[in-house]
Amino acid sequence: WTAAPALIVRSLLEDDRLRASEEEVYRAGVTWLQAHDPPPGEEEVAALLSRVRFALLPREFLNGVVMEEPLLDTRVGKQMLLEAPGLAIMSTARPRPRTGGVKLYALGG
Repeated sequence: WTAAPALIVRSLLEDDRLRASEEEVYRAGVTWLQAHDPPPGEEEVAALLSRVRFALLPREFLNGVVMEEPLLDTRVGKQMLLEAPGLAIMSTARPRPRTGGVKLYALGG
């Protein structure tokens, strides 16, 4: 995973069909970023982690893990979090959950 190119990682993390919780998506992104030496710049961190649907994370995880992440303790990282759909102060939008690629339909009466 950590050797995958950034373009592939971003594509996977934003895919609606991904079967993973947003916590797992966040942790996968951070793991990929931390595996690089030298570490990616602020713009790359924000570009990759902006694929996480932060509004779907439990508030405890958001406050206890995400807000404490050193990779996001930058001007660009803080700006990305401030503008994240569902987290922005003026936002009423809520990101849609990942579908996992499977849909179940129940028909009948």
